[in-house]
Amino acid sequence: DLVIVMPGAKGAAVVAFARATGDVKWKCGSHPPSYSSAVVASVGGQDTVFALLGDALLAVRPTDGTITDTFKWETQFGGNIATPVVVDNEYVFISASYGSGCALLRAEKVGDAVKLKPVYSRRRSGFQAHIATPVYKDKHLFGIDGLRGSGGLKCIEFASGEPVEDWEDRKIGQGSLILAGEYLIVQ
Repeated sequence: DLVIVMPGAKGAAVVAFARATGDVKWKCGSHPPSYSSAVVASVGGQDTVFALLGDALLAVRPTDGTITDTFKWETQFGGNIATPVVVDNEYVFISASYGSGCALLRAEKVGDAVKLKPVYSRRRSGFQAHIATPVYKDKHLFGIDGLRGSGGLKCIEFASGEPVEDWEDRKIGQGSLILAGEYLIVQ
């Protein structure tokens, strides 16, 4: 019953409104804004909002707005644009272009909090989602990589962040993509 937005402001980086009335239910954080959207996942049976703001990924308890953990993720120009990709309600992948790279975090319920533990962080050398959020399929991520400036469609192994050999199409510069069944649709 909440509408969660990320205005990125002092004391109100993430704000929850009552869906029925528009009343503010809670506010948290003092992080700058980003272009990303918040996502919700059930970690160990506890709903958690993952909010990628201009300088960090927050794990937020939606019942009261408590930030249970923070993973620092500063990017050039505050350019966190792609939405976090949550897999199996346990892993959170974040990525940004402009020389930033990617990281995979494991979300674990510890008491009444969800904590973020780095699996890998490939700053400046890893996959760099350029605007479009990558899609997950069969233990792989597919997305537009901004690492080489002009972009290109690329595939990486989810668990390691390593690129899949000979799986790249540089003719596809920038764009967005979705997964429809077995088909990757790139626009």
